[in-house]
Amino acid sequence: MRSFLHLIALLTGGFALQPAAAQSVQPSNTANTWKTEVVAAAPQTPAPIGIALASGWTLLPLAFSELGYDSNPNLSLADAKGSGFLRTGAGFNLSFANQGVATSFSASGSMLDYLNGAVSDELLRYAGSAKANGSYLVQQNMTVSSSLFIDYDGQSANKNQTSGANAELTYRDDLFASTTRVRFFDIQYLNHDANSPISPGATYDYNRSEVTWVGLLTKKLLRQPLCRGERRSRRLHRSARSRHT
Repeated sequence: MRSFLHLIALLTGGFALQPAAAQSVQPSNTANTWKTEVVAAAPQTPAPIGIALASGWTLLPLAFSELGYDSNPNLSLADAKGSGFLRTGAGFNLSFANQGVATSFSASGSMLDYLNGAVSDELLRYAGSAKANGSYLVQQNMTVSSSLFIDYDGQSANKNQTSGANAELTYRDDLFASTTRVRFFDIQYLNHDANSPISPGATYDYNRSEVTWVGLLTKKLLRQPLCRGERRSRRLHRSARSRHT
């Protein structure tokens, strides 16, 4: 029975035991035939990902392959034909980080090959993308960042190309935080042999510009909730004032 209580005391050291049970546990200097010790696992630091090229520069190459089936790759309204497909691609991400500065550039491309020759005259289709990001710490509580991107999708039935850019200014201190963002993007549809909402052509091309500002007060300016005693005191005070009036 003592060994059983000793085990409970060791495994539940953070909980309060009943006095009788606590008195029945053997003192630490009493000889025991066994000893139980709970040890927390040491935190594991993840290994860095990528190839270190120079101080602050990291290259991360990637490659992928995908095998699947599409029941209607051309989005046909009638007489749809399916096909298996094989998609392969590769890309990389190049990044730099230093005190106050962080930049990255990534690019990838892929090739899609439909295995059923009856699906389309264009069995081999391509896609690619590129993106650049940069962030600079102007001062301790102010950061400027920007990015550029371009995506080309020649693999779906609706071929398109999207490109854009944005810039962002962020400020934060103990009382206030705000973000101002300017963004622009342009979408072009590349379906030259069709022009409908299902398969849009150049008629549906558009671009968009926008400016967004977001501001908020930090928690130091927020009114702290009253505790129960303060709320009761205020109710009694209001009640007393109403009786006198």
